[in-house]
Amino acid sequence: VFQLKRYFGSPAAGVGRMAVETRRERRLMEFGPIDGIRREEGMVEEAAVAPDTTRIAYTVLDPRTSTKALYVRNTSGGDAVRLTTGDPPAGYPAWSPDGKWIALELFEPGHTDAPVVPAAGGPLTRLTSARGQAWVHSFSPDSSRVLFAGQRAGVWNIYWVPREGGNEHRVTNNTAVGVFMRYPAWSPRNDQIVYEYGVVRGNVWLLELR
Repeated sequence: VFQLKRYFGSPAAGVGRMAVETRRERRLMEFGPIDGIRREEGMVEEAAVAPDTTRIAYTVLDPRTSTKALYVRNTSGGDAVRLTTGDPPAGYPAWSPDGKWIALELFEPGHTDAPVVPAAGGPLTRLTSARGQAWVHSFSPDSSRVLFAGQRAGVWNIYWVPREGGNEHRVTNNTAVGVFMRYPAWSPRNDQIVYEYGVVRGNVWLLELR
């Protein structure tokens, strides 16, 4: 299990690795100044470890410009490689199983799009364009499809879209506005998709004024 955290006695954020069986934790990497942004000026946010654990993808929010860009760095050290411009802001990276691609969320005014970018650097390809939300979380086992929770016309469902671009394919058949879905993950055996399913419920309350 990997997690982004701030270690005791250190002003910088880092990524730790914890063994599931023993719960022993080990610091994998600590972030320092990035691309000219001092620690007090930039904030390391979402981080994702590559399947082979040799690289970490993460985003940096620069409050001076309100940009949020994607970086990749080797866990063994070295300089970070910036993969997106930060405008529009990008976040929540998800690695493909083969380690060659990273899916993201692009934050546009009023909606999000789902693009992919080569992990080694290269042009960003937008996979969605429909109004609403597209919250990526994983790939298919062969790295050919990107799985995301999508909100279309106010309704949430689980979708996948080809990594190279194409039509969206809906996996679930929700029609209720009060249902939300999150964090879809594709089974390595390619036989299941798991996701969070929640229902928003409300009540009417009467308060007597005295």
